[in-house]
Amino acid sequence: MPLKSRVGQAGSLTVSVTGLEALRVAQNFARADELRVDVGALSLSPALRRDADTSEVWVEVDMLGLASTADLRTRHLPKGAARLDFRFSHTVGTT
Repeated sequence: MPLKSRVGQAGSLTVSVTGLEALRVAQNFARADELRVDVGALSLSPALRRDADTSEVWVEVDMLGLASTADLRTRHLPKGAARLDFRFSHTVGTT
């Protein structure tokens, strides 16, 4: 899905949701009462890279009250980094 900023297109985001039941059967480690969020690499648009008003980027995940905003926010990375890889993972309970 496209991401937007004040200067237009900011980049893109790929979201994947794995079928928890299929994962549980195939790998026998997923729990039905947990959901894990992973955030990896982010590619920025050239316009956002040139935007002088933006020096850092981060990702905030909204899980509709399952976890606090602070727990679901990646660390801030300088937008000029050669590779923007957040290496973020957080597991929340669903019960």
